[in-house]
Amino acid sequence: MEKRVAEEARIDQKNLDHALRDLKKAEKTHQSATNDTNKAQQSVDKAVQNEYKEATALNKAQHQHETSVTEQQTADKTLDLRREHEARLEQDLQQRRSTFDDLQHRKDVNDASYPPDALNPNRDTERC
Repeated sequence: MEKRVAEEARIDQKNLDHALRDLKKAEKTHQSATNDTNKAQQSVDKAVQNEYKEATALNKAQHQHETSVTEQQTADKTLDLRREHEARLEQDLQQRRSTFDDLQHRKDVNDASYPPDALNPNRDTERC
């Protein structure tokens, strides 16, 4: 009976030692899983920060692009207005040249039609 009790005590101790090893192994595995979870959470946090930073950079780039597009459209409109203004000035200049040429031609025709003294009736009184 003592042998049997001693054998049961030895078996119980063996089972207890085995259960303790299993517990330590499970705790170690749990600690490792906790560390892996923490690392994964840090990776997620870092990814969220990077995504925010990139989203901010993208927003800034989109804003700059929209600003550039607006500036280009404004420059195009200004160019069109200046070209229209230049065309109107060119047309006005051509019209004035034409008017001047007509007047010059009429003067030349009139000058050729009349002698120089006939154009100035007060010629004698001016010299005095």
